[in-house]
Amino acid sequence: MTFFGRRPHTDSRRKVDVKCVHLYIDDSGSRRPDRTERSARKDGMHYFALGGILINEEDIAGLLEVHRRFLAKWKIDGPLHSTRIRGRRGEFSWLGTDPAKYARRCGARLKLYFEQAGKKEDRAILAYARSLESEGMPFDADSSGVYSRLNPSDFRELIISQPNRITKKVPMAQIADLVLYPMAKGGYDPNYRPYRRLIEASRLMDALLEPEEHPTLGVKYSCFDAKK
Repeated sequence: MTFFGRRPHTDSRRKVDVKCVHLYIDDSGSRRPDRTERSARKDGMHYFALGGILINEEDIAGLLEVHRRFLAKWKIDGPLHSTRIRGRRGEFSWLGTDPAKYARRCGARLKLYFEQAGKKEDRAILAYARSLESEGMPFDADSSGVYSRLNPSDFRELIISQPNRITKKVPMAQIADLVLYPMAKGGYDPNYRPYRRLIEASRLMDALLEPEEHPTLGVKYSCFDAKK
């Protein structure tokens, strides 16, 4: 997860005067990373990533202006696509984070946005969001205790309404797409230049946290055995 906008204080004892934080999520890679792919990827990766950007509500206008100037400078008249940019076309692990916990840490509430993919996929995301508020996180309480899991009442308090479906035309969705691949690639190659640039700019969520908070609030990578 990456953070854009006014940087909050990293002292976990202080809260930030932010009323609402927006989360824009995207996915990258194979949706079945536990299965062996028929042909190997050119980048040597076999993964699924779910993540994106967090941005303070009051910083969105500034981000939109930067995005507008970038498109104008390079004479781009359509949405930015990570795959096309990496491939210079046209103009395994799971990765995730805990934006709800981060919002609570900042004394803020969370608005969720996701890029629509298909009726089945969209329904799954909306159903999962509803289950968080009614049943909590779908993980074993004992084995996931180290991650300081949230309960249903926490999600009901922190999340504002249901996740909002958006398209790639929304600039924040484009940026979520652009930063997600470097975060996934960084799990394979920590010297990958775009990943290093995010670290150097202190844009990864881990840069905003105290070291002891990384296991519960930071970017997470998990490995699975491949199945044929």
